[in-house]
Amino acid sequence: MCKLALAALLLAFPAAAQQKSGKTTATWWGHAAWIVKSPGGATIAIDPWLKNPLAPKDAAWPEQVDAILVTHGHFDHVGDAAELARRTGAQVIGAYELVGLIGAEKGNGANAGGTDQVKDVKSGATARMLAFKPGETKEL
Repeated sequence: MCKLALAALLLAFPAAAQQKSGKTTATWWGHAAWIVKSPGGATIAIDPWLKNPLAPKDAAWPEQVDAILVTHGHFDHVGDAAELARRTGAQVIGAYELVGLIGAEKGNGANAGGTDQVKDVKSGATARMLAFKPGETKEL
């Protein structure tokens, strides 16, 4: 059963990186949670509520994460961001006040209009409609 998900993927991959080293993959963890892997090796968690009711059963959390992007402060988007940041040492990227409230050791709070670079990934705001099953990984 496919679920339609509006994903604020927040990713704009340089064309050269896509051509040079492969494809981007995204795994939907249910609700608004995503784990995205870039061609250049960046692993990014988006709105990581990894314990949500639609999360893949018995799936291991990623052991390595470079950045955690949090779109806004609702519990179902902040979810497990603080715990995932502690486990992996990933930087948390989001609104300035929200990043401060999450309390991650590495935080990058910003206001609207800014971009961040994580390995080969530049983040900014882009909405995209995708169809995934919980735990499914696709090339983008």
